[in-house]
Amino acid sequence: MTAISTLGLAVATILLMGATFVIALGVRAEMGKYREDSRFHNYTQIDNIYYSIQREIILHPHLSEPIGKRNEGERCQYDAFAFMTWNFIEAIYDQCEGDKNLHETWDVIVQYEAHRHKIWFLEDRNQKKFKRSFRKIVREEIFHIPTDPSLDEGQSLDLTNGGGPNGFGRA
Repeated sequence: MTAISTLGLAVATILLMGATFVIALGVRAEMGKYREDSRFHNYTQIDNIYYSIQREIILHPHLSEPIGKRNEGERCQYDAFAFMTWNFIEAIYDQCEGDKNLHETWDVIVQYEAHRHKIWFLEDRNQKKFKRSFRKIVREEIFHIPTDPSLDEGQSLDLTNGGGPNGFGRA
């Protein structure tokens, strides 16, 4: 090899390394932009769902009070509304997984709505409507109820007692 061809090869190698570096920076920047776009999309989607939940309360004020006198139609409406609200909470956990900022943004709403519809969620008939992993998160992270391994799938806590594995303290 001649000195010129060796020099040309060295320059080509340096240029190739530089191009690879620039491409890597571009990929990294695009990944950051994608994450930011994804976070904005998730926030907007969650916000729209919560707006529709709040709109239901405006249209049907009795839904704002989980406990109260209701006729059969209102009980049926509340049951569907509470299910919709808990599905919303589950969606927040699913969409915010790994996104600390998004989770932090919605945590206040999760706490508020979860405690508001706590009794509905803990009723035996409603336990099978949610993934086991989500039920565990709700009990341990939201309600701070230790999971009792002796409870079978679909069983819930006895709501008539005052605490421990057979009941819970009211929040």
